[in-house]
Amino acid sequence: MGLTGARLNGAEMLAFGIGTHFIPSKNLKSLENVVEKMIASLDSPSVATMSMIINKFAQEVQVKPDSTYLRLDMINQYASLVNHVKKYYPHQNTWLHKFKRNGSTTLSHR
Repeated sequence: MGLTGARLNGAEMLAFGIGTHFIPSKNLKSLENVVEKMIASLDSPSVATMSMIINKFAQEVQVKPDSTYLRLDMINQYASLVNHVKKYYPHQNTWLHKFKRNGSTTLSHR
């Protein structure tokens, strides 16, 4: 993702596997209140109980049609090309040095 400079929203974070749940901002305070009440009533809530509560507030979301996630194959192909040039043409890749000097240092998301 560093290669694209794209900012990710919640739906994209789920799609990329960075996030685990999407909870709308308007529901965060309610979730917080339920968790506080549960913690106050139990010494140490189980992971299953916490998961059940979070799942009640979580929503499924879809990435937008212009999402970076939908261009992941193209990004991976470009990163693969850059890595190939680095490996097989280490002394002939002045364009790569210029590219890195301009601030892009992450060449692959893997």
